[in-house]
Amino acid sequence: PCATNFQSFLFADDTSLFMSGNNLKSLQIQAQAELYKVEEWFKANKMQLNSKKTRFIVFNLPKVRRSEPFTIEVDGEKLVRVSEEAEEKSVRLVGVKLDEELSFKYHAAEMKAKLSRVNYVLARSKNELPLNVRVLIYNSLVRSVMEFACVLYGAVKVGVVGTVEKVQKIIRNVIGARYRAHTNEIFLELGFLKFRDMVEYNQRVLGHKICYSTLPLNIRSDFSLVTGRETRAMKNMNLKVPFCSKRLFETAPCLTIPTAWNNLDKEIKIIEKVKPFKNKLRKSYFDKYQNEPKCSRRGCYSCTWSSQRS
Repeated sequence: PCATNFQSFLFADDTSLFMSGNNLKSLQIQAQAELYKVEEWFKANKMQLNSKKTRFIVFNLPKVRRSEPFTIEVDGEKLVRVSEEAEEKSVRLVGVKLDEELSFKYHAAEMKAKLSRVNYVLARSKNELPLNVRVLIYNSLVRSVMEFACVLYGAVKVGVVGTVEKVQKIIRNVIGARYRAHTNEIFLELGFLKFRDMVEYNQRVLGHKICYSTLPLNIRSDFSLVTGRETRAMKNMNLKVPFCSKRLFETAPCLTIPTAWNNLDKEIKIIEKVKPFKNKLRKSYFDKYQNEPKCSRRGCYSCTWSSQRS
C-alpha cells in the first residue's frame, strides 16, 4: 500500500487494487503508471506478479462507452478485461462475484445453482433424515450461503433478489411440505428469517455496531450519527443518510444501512448489548410473521398441507 497511489484491499495472499477518475483516458494512464510501481515493488521483494491470473474491471461506465479502448499491461503482457462484452463477465472478490454494473446477477446465478443442488438432496432425503438433521443442513449449506455478503447483494435490483427468494423455498423440503405450500408458517415454526428480512436484519445489526462503536474504525469511518441542534432524528439515534445523485448508488451500503437503521423503533435501538439487541430484533420479525393474514381462498391447494398436517 505504501508503494503506490492505488487504494488496496489485501486478503491473505490475494491483492486487489482500485482507483477512480472522471476521465477514462486519464484513468488508464494513471492506472498503468501505478501498476509499474507495483511491479517494481514485487521485483524488489523477490516476488512475481502473475499477469495470467490478474484481471481488471471498469465500473460505472455507460453502455455506449464500454467498447472504448482501455488496456493495461504487466511485464509486457496485456491484462484480461472483465466485462459484458468479454468472455469473462465477472470477477470474484473474497467470495463475491462482481460485474461492471455491480448488479450481482452472476453472484445470484451461482448461488441459485449451488442451492438447487442442496434442495435436491433435501427433497430426496426428507423421508429418511430427521427434522433436526435437515435443519442443520439448511443452516450449514443454505442460510450460510445466502447470508454471506447479503448486505451488499441483497439491496440490488428486484429481479436479482427475487432469484434468491425463489430458491429459499427450499424451506418446504426442510419440513417435508408440498411444493406449493405457503411458507410463512414454516418460517415461523422453524425460526428462519425470510430473505429480505435477513438482509434488513444484517443491515440493522451493522447499524447497531456503528452507533455503539463496536465495528473497526475503517468501516465506521464511512458513517456518522446525526448531530447538531436537538432534532427528532438526533433523539432517535439516526445515522446520516448521504445524498445520492445516481440511481446506481442507491444500493450502496453507505445508504442502505443508515436507511434500515433509521426505520427501526427507538425502543430496540437503545439496547446497547449486541445479543439482547439481536434477540429483540429477531422477535420483531417473527411477530410480523405471526400477524400476517391467513389465506382465505376457498379450496386453496397450498393450504391442504397445513390442514392435513394439523
